[in-house]
Amino acid sequence: MYRLVALLLSVLLVLTACSTATPNNQETNTPTTNETEGTTVPEIVIHPDRVNCTVPTENVEGTYIYKCIGNRKLPIIYYPPTKQVYEKAPVVMLICGGGFVECTVEWPLEWHVSEVNKLRAAGFAVASVDYRVRDEGVNILQVYSDIADSMRYLSYYSDVFNIDPNKIVTSGHSAGGAAALAMAYIDNRTFDEEKYWPEADFKIVGAYAMSHSGTLEKTDYGTYNGYASLGIQTNTSLYVNDEIRKLASPINHLDANDPPCKIIMGDMDEVVSPISVQKFKEACDAAGVSCELVWIKNAGHVYDSMNGEQVWPRFSAQKAKLVDFAISCVTPK
Repeated sequence: MYRLVALLLSVLLVLTACSTATPNNQETNTPTTNETEGTTVPEIVIHPDRVNCTVPTENVEGTYIYKCIGNRKLPIIYYPPTKQVYEKAPVVMLICGGGFVECTVEWPLEWHVSEVNKLRAAGFAVASVDYRVRDEGVNILQVYSDIADSMRYLSYYSDVFNIDPNKIVTSGHSAGGAAALAMAYIDNRTFDEEKYWPEADFKIVGAYAMSHSGTLEKTDYGTYNGYASLGIQTNTSLYVNDEIRKLASPINHLDANDPPCKIIMGDMDEVVSPISVQKFKEACDAAGVSCELVWIKNAGHVYDSMNGEQVWPRFSAQKAKLVDFAISCVTPK
């Protein structure tokens, strides 16, 4: 009889424990605990719109949808290397300019036809990214988040593309140059607005920027009421407040361990203040960041002559040096 009572009490205790137990982590969406180290690991939540993105199955050139926000599908145009030089190919990411008020994803590839061919022959994959712009109701952090997510997409599928997501060189003109510097010098977790590819990460190893500076803030030296450009001054929907301007300005994030950059700038640029670029160069020098600044004399924003005098050095020659710069960024020192 005693044994029967004890057995019944044991069964009752088990049933009570089961009725009050917390549901498993999958049901509650709460963090899991690493029993070995005693740390908490947040559960990865997959963005629901990711089901509309392209799932690559082979390493071929083409247009891939890397991000969908509502009805907006954001493409990335991707080209694999034409020659295998590296076990996993480094990547050059081309970023379109346009003041963040327009973006044509094909334009950087058309502008860099020769460089793209040479990069691919040197073992690089090359990609050009589309992103949302001002009139789509985004601020600069969301714009940069799109660009960062394109690289997270490549990272997520790096085995398919046979690329090394820790060896990415960014390049762009005007607004694309600003983005190239931002990707290189600001922690990319800052640009993760939609948590779109939370499992993926990447690393920038160099930035090749043309006709832009590394600051969006108001200063005491900018040509346009203290700002580096008229667009930065007036596009208040993109640059919402001083906090966002500061956060999105690479000049505030420089560190001696950061990758190198090269900036090409017309000394008579009528869109971006040349002095703001000079100040960024000085900030890089002070922080111990390798920054080569090439001045093109008599040149404006798109490197045409502003005074009828010869433009020198030729921009085409400087643009071509993107290839050598990219190779130097992935070559062991």
